[in-house]
Amino acid sequence: LNPRSLKERYEQIFHVEDLSKCKDSKEVLTNLFQAIDVKNFGATFAESKNNISITGAVQIGQGFNQYEDSTVEEQQILSPFRDGSKDAKKDEEAKNSTLGTKIVSKEAHYVYPFSINPLAYKEPVELGVTEGYTEDDYNKFKEAAKCAVTSYATNAKSGCENELAIFIETDPQLYLPNLSEYVTFQKDEKNIFTLEFSDLLEEVRERVHSVEIYYNPYTTQVKH
Repeated sequence: LNPRSLKERYEQIFHVEDLSKCKDSKEVLTNLFQAIDVKNFGATFAESKNNISITGAVQIGQGFNQYEDSTVEEQQILSPFRDGSKDAKKDEEAKNSTLGTKIVSKEAHYVYPFSINPLAYKEPVELGVTEGYTEDDYNKFKEAAKCAVTSYATNAKSGCENELAIFIETDPQLYLPNLSEYVTFQKDEKNIFTLEFSDLLEEVRERVHSVEIYYNPYTTQVKH
């Protein structure tokens, strides 16, 4: 099985017979903005003479492990078959029963920063290809952000869970620092997250519209 190319995936989703015959980049841009992942995170689309770059309204930064006692293990990914494409008599690799290695940790607690700029699509709105970043787009992102890790229970991701989600809505012109730097973790009977940005928000409270904190009370405790 081969994955579809970007062109083939576009044609499948938007029911286009042949993208190479489409000479209207505005039509392509309009279609791209109908995809919820593009609407949130943007896209780079370079296919069939359509070179389009969309900077997403949602930007997720690099996450860092806050648990100091994490340990890292390396495990072999085993295969029940030898490599039949190689000559077993001449090539030692043919006898190899591993597909590679994976790096795992018994316990880690990552905190990821993110920001949302609802004005990111000002120019596309002026072009008439989208209505902009809407409240519905934001709500869909919030719902996914609260449970995406827990629901993605693959072999490699099994045991990973969402523990904490914080959404702070402010005036569009208020730019807060990276708040993940103000979140610390401590291991106890429960997983304790301490939020150390209360004083910061207090200084700009008139420009903060709402603060929403979600967590699992059975496993997690949040301190301010």
